[in-house]
Amino acid sequence: RHIPKGDAPAALINAQAHRWTWAEFSELDHIGHSAVKQQSIREQGDVCAYTELPLLENPKDVHLDHFKRKGLPAYTDLRFNWDNLLAALHSRGREYGADHKDSVINADNHLEYYSKLINPVIDDPQSFFQYMTDGSIMPRYDIPDDNKERADLTIKVFKLNHGYLRNRRRGIMSLVDNYGDLSGDIVRECCHDFGFPSVVDFVLSKRES
Repeated sequence: RHIPKGDAPAALINAQAHRWTWAEFSELDHIGHSAVKQQSIREQGDVCAYTELPLLENPKDVHLDHFKRKGLPAYTDLRFNWDNLLAALHSRGREYGADHKDSVINADNHLEYYSKLINPVIDDPQSFFQYMTDGSIMPRYDIPDDNKERADLTIKVFKLNHGYLRNRRRGIMSLVDNYGDLSGDIVRECCHDFGFPSVVDFVLSKRES
C-alpha cells in the first residue's frame, strides 16, 4: 500500500545533527525515537508497511525498519532518512516481512534487489498485485512483464505468501463478504482493526464491478 510520508520528525533531524548511530538515537533520545515510531504508525494507517498486518495487535513487536538496510555500508548514511524508515512488525520466527527482507538482501545482491523491489513510499503497490481466494498475493495479470518481475521479487523478498499471511488474508476476504451490501466506507471502517486494507479494497472492487 502506498505510504505518503509527511515532514521528517524533529527528533530525526536532531539525531542526524549529533551524528549519532541508530543505537545511540534509541538510547539517548528514547522519547524522540518513540515519537518517530508513532508518526510512522499513523502515516501507515496502523498497518505494517510490508505485510499490512495490524501494528496495534502486537505493539511490542513494532519496530522502525530501514527499507535499505543501515547495516550495509552503502546505506549507512540513510539511517536517519525519513523516506527510508517504515514501521514494521517482527514476524513469527522472523520468517516474513522486514525480517525476511533483511535476511536475504546482502552485500552481494543489494544493488539488483533494491533497483527492482517495490518501495511503498515511492510506488503504489496496489497497482502491482491481486489476491486469490485462498489468500495468496500474485502479480496482476494486466501489468507489463517488467512490473510482474518486480512484483514477483517483492513477494519473494518479503515472503508474502507465507502460510500465516495467506490465512489472515483469507479471513479478511470472508469478513468482507459477510458484510454483504454495506457501503464500502462502512466495511473499511469495520475492518480497520484487522489490517490488510489493500485486501479489503480488492474484494470491494470485485464486488462493485
